[in-house]
Amino acid sequence: YGTYDPTAPEGDDFGRSQYVSKRDVRVIGVLLIILGVAAIPLFRVLERNAHRSTCRSQLGTIADAMNQYASLHDDRFPPIMRTGSEGEPDLGTSGYPYTWASDLSQFMKHNSSLICPEAQPNEITKVEGQGTVFGLTYGMYEPYGGYLRTIVPNPDQTVLVTETSNHGANGTYDPLPYKDSSGKEIPWDGFVVGWKNSNGQPNNHSDAVTRLAFPGSSSGVFKRDGDMRHDGGILAINCSGSLLPPIKPHEAYVRMKAGLRSGIWEAPASYATSR
Repeated sequence: YGTYDPTAPEGDDFGRSQYVSKRDVRVIGVLLIILGVAAIPLFRVLERNAHRSTCRSQLGTIADAMNQYASLHDDRFPPIMRTGSEGEPDLGTSGYPYTWASDLSQFMKHNSSLICPEAQPNEITKVEGQGTVFGLTYGMYEPYGGYLRTIVPNPDQTVLVTETSNHGANGTYDPLPYKDSSGKEIPWDGFVVGWKNSNGQPNNHSDAVTRLAFPGSSSGVFKRDGDMRHDGGILAINCSGSLLPPIKPHEAYVRMKAGLRSGIWEAPASYATSR
């Protein structure tokens, strides 16, 4: 029983047809569709986890390059950028700013990428490199540009580089885009984490930082459960070059202690004169 007989007419054994019926095909098709739909969220989770892993690796590359740069430059971090006459990013002849990442590019492999795969295309900052232009989705915290790393107050807890979005893209918070001497906005600014009311020295009203990769924060309201580039928070390295715990949207607010900035956004009291 059960041997296939090609001469047997279909339906001889109503209980065990040798062929797949149309009804069976429909059932199988429905099951495949259900399985496919159910697999989409799982695939997305796996994809986001892979993207986060790539982002961690890129921040590790930045940390290594920072160490190499500092060892050749009196143990200092690279400057945030080259500036023009008004303190704005100098776009030079390339049309793109020369930044801290530009200085580090010489210490990276030619195929190194500094674009988080989870970032949207319009969130990518373009900067000048060593004879080229490359994309960037990370910003350096402004107070430590050119700063002597051996005197950072609390290097293990303080953000040095984290994930950013360019020029307010994807609804991110960027209240003070840089402008050139004619008053025209410069389209590239995601390379730096600045203050909500200043692109330089902060004041008593500088109670939040800018350009972090938190979509939907353009109003300056950072909700605890707000959107983030990665599930769980955006990634960052500290001034010691190690990964910090992921940063949540509400942590864009600056914590003050005895009139000074503390926590992950700690800044030296007189950092402007210590660079």
